[in-house]
Amino acid sequence: MLALPALLFAIGAFLIVVADHALVSSLQRMAHARFQDHANEARRAMAATVAQAEPLLAELAARLGPDGQASVPGKAAMLRALAAGRDDVAWISWSTPDGHFVGLQQLPGDVWGVTDQMPQAPGRTLTRRYGCAADGSLVLREEDPDDTYDPRQRPFWLQAVASAGPVWTRPYAFHEGGVAGVTCALAVRSADGALLGVATVDFSFASLSTLVARLRDQHGGTTLVFTRDREVLAWPGDLPAAAFDRLTRFDDLDPIVARFASQVLEREPDAVAVAFARDDGGELLGAVARLPVGGQEWLIGSYVAMDEITAPAAGFRSRSAAIAAGGVV
Repeated sequence: MLALPALLFAIGAFLIVVADHALVSSLQRMAHARFQDHANEARRAMAATVAQAEPLLAELAARLGPDGQASVPGKAAMLRALAAGRDDVAWISWSTPDGHFVGLQQLPGDVWGVTDQMPQAPGRTLTRRYGCAADGSLVLREEDPDDTYDPRQRPFWLQAVASAGPVWTRPYAFHEGGVAGVTCALAVRSADGALLGVATVDFSFASLSTLVARLRDQHGGTTLVFTRDREVLAWPGDLPAAAFDRLTRFDDLDPIVARFASQVLEREPDAVAVAFARDDGGELLGAVARLPVGGQEWLIGSYVAMDEITAPAAGFRSRSAAIAAGGVV
């Protein structure tokens, strides 16, 4: 009498195993496609952000190149007009061969500031910082007669004056410290080749971290941006303050970040799918997109815990087991 129920149970159990395997495989394929979409979405957003740089530099050169000796308020008004609607830009600046630097900086709370710096003697620079209204008018906020900044000693200047076109710096810590980013710079010259100045557009990695945090909130999982030198450019949490000569690295963050990014770097350049084990025995599934930036390559990765993906399968197993047990009874 028990033979038929036992046979039915065995058949049911076999079908459950087959269906469970198919469901898990389907969920994993869907998850990989979803997270590849997330990585590609981040790549498109970042590509659109950095694509602003070269057209903005050309416009800045056209406006300030012929009028490089304009007053600080005049330069500030030009910079403020160029910055309108460009929320992802951290700095726009103009530096001249005498070391005079005027830069417009985006501050927290949709506030803009202007920094005016003029070397007074070797190793000593007079720095004035202003609040900048929408019309470019300035209010002096701070003055430091003993600053040391000289744009002519910075990587962006050295790279720009050695090139005939726009150049991108490697990621670095900005002068004010604690904030890292990347600069696109252009040396502007007169018709006879004389250097008029260097224009720059800077992007802070803090703004890129805001972008990947937004992706996490929208889609789940974790997205980060990193380099082949193991430097983390953006991730959803707060990055530790960048030292002048050292950016945040994998090992400074969550061990899972280091494991994921290391796995990516060990794969072939065209590999996009990454699956690996966590220290606690669980698994992670991720995907990678690549973004060329001025001769460099940024890697954009998104990953999620496998148990989050396969949760529907676990529920299916529980319900199926209950049904099968009921059938035997």
